[in-house]
Amino acid sequence: MLAKVVNPSMIVDKAEGSERCGIIILGNSGVGKSFLANILFGDEVFIHKFSSGSVTHHTEFIEVELAGCVWTIFNIPGLIEADQDRIDLNKKEIDKAFAMRPISIIIFVFGQTGGRICDEDVTAFNAINAAYPFKPESLVLVINGIPEKRPADYEGSACLVLHKLLKLSNFNNSILCFLNKINPKNQDQRQRLKEQLLKVLVECKPLLHRKEQEIQTLFDELRQNAIQMEELQNAILAEKERYSTEVQEIQREFDRTMAQHQTEIQSLERAAHRLDELIADQERRFEEECRNYEAQLQNLQRQTKEAHEHYDQLCKDTATAQKQLRLAEQARLETEARLQSLINQHATASVVVHRRRRSGCTIS
Repeated sequence: MLAKVVNPSMIVDKAEGSERCGIIILGNSGVGKSFLANILFGDEVFIHKFSSGSVTHHTEFIEVELAGCVWTIFNIPGLIEADQDRIDLNKKEIDKAFAMRPISIIIFVFGQTGGRICDEDVTAFNAINAAYPFKPESLVLVINGIPEKRPADYEGSACLVLHKLLKLSNFNNSILCFLNKINPKNQDQRQRLKEQLLKVLVECKPLLHRKEQEIQTLFDELRQNAIQMEELQNAILAEKERYSTEVQEIQREFDRTMAQHQTEIQSLERAAHRLDELIADQERRFEEECRNYEAQLQNLQRQTKEAHEHYDQLCKDTATAQKQLRLAEQARLETEARLQSLINQHATASVVVHRRRRSGCTIS
């Protein structure tokens, strides 16, 4: 796994990079993009903090290898700022991410105040969507930092409001993800938040996003659009009763989906638990087999050592025996030579005596 936060200028092989998929997290400053990127990655790799201004000024990303594929998680500055120059720079940073990973899943993060969707976030979404038309199959809409205690029909109302405010074709309620406000230091809450995000992401498919026009960046126009979104949202909320049946149906659908997701999560947890038990059992068996193998190996090594020692001793004994045989053979040859010499001497003496007898000499 790659865990380095880098700058787009560090990319060398553009061709290789273009074949990889990205997870591009968009949204205005302060909605929690860096925090959610850290949640997804599982570590504090992006800077995030409470601030009156933007914290991220340049596009950063981390590359993560999952299931044999390299995914790039982007941390991008928000579009709308109080300064026109800053907006223009942010637009360029957004363009960088889409240029680097045109095949991506898009996560757009909406902030909320007292449960009300921020108008500037809707304006930013529509501006970027106009430039890079989003597809529901590769899009996740996150409403972040929601209080745990909220109206029972909040999700249904929010779905209806976004459906009417966002200029998105084929709006689908299943692309929405409602994230509770959590304690950043609570690891259990962080893990649950990550699982909730991943549950939505696995339903998405990374698709190609082509740039069809420039992102609208004139501050006055963005501000005017935000005012229009505010008026439209006010009108929708004012006519909430007229939409009550639709809201209730959306809420029921959302509750059914969440219950189904919870059931699936529990099934996955049980399956994961069984898998963990199976892996643990296999590890125990493997360790036991390793211990048996180690014992057999040590026994074979000991027997091999003893066989080598026995062989060495046999070699020594054989060498000693061969030396003794050579000495014995040498002694035998010497003995035979002395014996032959004695025989020869005896034969010579017999001939001399015989000759003397024939000549009449007596030996006394």
